[in-house]
Amino acid sequence: MRPITTASLFALLAVFSSVVHSKEDVKIDLQVHLVQMDDKGLEVFKPAQQANPGDILQYKVICRNQGDTLARNVMAILPVPARELVFVKDKTDLQNLQASLDGRVFGDLPLKKVSRTPDGRIETVDADPADYRFLRWAVGDIPPQKSATMYARMRVTPGDDSIAGGQQ
Repeated sequence: MRPITTASLFALLAVFSSVVHSKEDVKIDLQVHLVQMDDKGLEVFKPAQQANPGDILQYKVICRNQGDTLARNVMAILPVPARELVFVKDKTDLQNLQASLDGRVFGDLPLKKVSRTPDGRIETVDADPADYRFLRWAVGDIPPQKSATMYARMRVTPGDDSIAGGQQ
């Protein structure tokens, strides 16, 4: 499996500009960092030029209100491409974060789903984070000329060769 390049990492998340706000004043800055451990066991973050299967990426999402009025009820949505990235629950603050299996219905973490047991019973179980297709933050209100920052971690999976090794 060839590595995924930075261009591919951003292309996977191109639809991220799904910020729900009535004005064009809220702008998005998306940064991707490779999470690694130094020789002391502390996390270090390096700009992700490429990522290999198994690597952990941290997405830093900054919503900036560049307008003159309060941006109300801002919601930020981050797609999670199937077969390329898997959401990783870690020590990152998960407050105000929801996930969705289909992009329509969002719920608090861990997501629940209805499943049929081998003996035919219906039960509610935790959904596998590998099935999460979207993350959504209820950012809330952002004052004029201020920003809000959210984080999410993803693990790179073996994925589809059509996005791997793309040109930068």
